[in-house]
Amino acid sequence: METIFKSSLGVQMDAFLREYGGRLKNKHILYAVSTNLAEDREISRSTRGRAGGINIKIGKSTGNPYARLKSYTNMSSNYQAQFPQSGVRVLFVRTYPKRKESQSGKPIVEIVETLLKRALRADNRKVPRRGEEIFNINPVDLFGLIETLGTEEFQYDERRSSERLGKRLLWVITDTVTGTMKLMFADDYDSVLKKFAESTDPSLMDDRTRLLTRYYIRPVTRNFPAGGNAQPTEVPRDSTTVEAPEASADSTPIRVTRGSRIRPR
Repeated sequence: METIFKSSLGVQMDAFLREYGGRLKNKHILYAVSTNLAEDREISRSTRGRAGGINIKIGKSTGNPYARLKSYTNMSSNYQAQFPQSGVRVLFVRTYPKRKESQSGKPIVEIVETLLKRALRADNRKVPRRGEEIFNINPVDLFGLIETLGTEEFQYDERRSSERLGKRLLWVITDTVTGTMKLMFADDYDSVLKKFAESTDPSLMDDRTRLLTRYYIRPVTRNFPAGGNAQPTEVPRDSTTVEAPEASADSTPIRVTRGSRIRPR
C-alpha cells in the first residue's frame, strides 16, 4: 500500500491528475474527494456524540483509476476562479496491490472500502438524503481511520493446481428436454490452437494435446488420385509447419453413419 496524496485542504482535480496521474496506472485505489459547493465545504456543528466535519465522498477504482477520477471533471466541471463553487477537490488517494493471474481472492481495496464505510456508518457519519458514499467527517480523522484499518491480514491466495487459468475455449451444453449434449466452441478457438501449435515443441505435448492440435502442427489434407485402388497422398508440408510424431493408428477418428449396419441374409 502507498498513500499517493493526503491533504485536509485538498487540491483541485485537474491539478491532481496533472501531477499524480502517471502514478495511478495499473493500480487499485481508494480515494476521498469533496466538491467546492458551500454546503460541502462548510464545517458542520460539533455535538456531544461526534466532532464536526465536511461532506466527503469515499470511492474506489479497480479498473482505470485515472479515468475514474477524470470523470468527476465531466460531472462537476473543472475548477474556475470566477466560479468558486465549481470543480472537485481531491483529499486522499491510496493504492493497493492488484491480484495476479496466479492468485485468487477479493480485491483488497474492496475489503478496505467495505470496512471503512461500515465504520463511518456505525459512527453516524452518513449524510442524510445524499448518496450512499457521502459522509460528514473531519478529513484528518478520516485519514487516521483509513490508516488504522489493518490490511496486513488480507492477502491473496495462490490458485490451487486444479483451478483453471486463462480463457475457456470449449465447453459442453446439455439440452434439458432431450438430454442431448453439444460442444460449443469459442469464436477464437482455431486461432488460439494454431498459435499454440506453432509456438510449442510437439515433443513436449502429451498424446491428447498432440491429437488436438494435429491439424495445425501437421497437414492432414489428402489428395485422392483417380482409380478405386489408388492410395491417398499427403499434401507437401509447408516449410514453416512444425513436425509432429506419427499418431497411433487407433487415434484416427472413425465416422459412424446411422443406418449403415449390414443386414444379415
